[in-house]
Amino acid sequence: MMVVAGGAFLYGPDKDEVNLPTFYIDKYPVTNKEYEAFCRATGYRWPKFMNDERFNHPDAPVVGVSMADAMRFSRWVGKALPTAEQWEKASRGSDGRAYPWGEEDPTNGGACHGRDPLEGGTDPVNAHPNAVSPYGVHDMAGNVWEWTATAYEDGEPVHVVKGGCYNDPAVLLRGDGHLLAAPKDKYETIGFRCAKPA
Repeated sequence: MMVVAGGAFLYGPDKDEVNLPTFYIDKYPVTNKEYEAFCRATGYRWPKFMNDERFNHPDAPVVGVSMADAMRFSRWVGKALPTAEQWEKASRGSDGRAYPWGEEDPTNGGACHGRDPLEGGTDPVNAHPNAVSPYGVHDMAGNVWEWTATAYEDGEPVHVVKGGCYNDPAVLLRGDGHLLAAPKDKYETIGFRCAKPA
């Protein structure tokens, strides 16, 4: 895990100043290999796309997991899901940059994005070593959207997911953006990483 220092940062498209205490966040999203170890140790159900070769590389981020699945794994390892604010600070740093690496749009090979939604797939979580945040956190732009603990009521409960995915255009990889997903959704585009207090 990487430490994210406490203090103020610029949050959201309007760059509102938000203060957070120091916390830890996983350096990479949870991988298929890590999630498989959890399933084998606990007898928990396998993720939805575990047999799809576009997504099942051992070091690729696990996908096809619901909010409950992500929370169950997080508790098993003694952690929790990050809030949207924690996730965004870990990605953007304190200066409100657009992407983990700065303001420039991702170029070829800079992040996993823009692939065919039917034939494309994810990369191993360490495949883009230059796409790292100011806190040393990797793979926060593209590859998979990531569950956060932040929820809203929109007729039904929905959770914030952040980061963009392998088939998104560059604009959806911005750290100040988000989508909403229902807690039972199990998409090939959503994974997660864990956090815990310092």
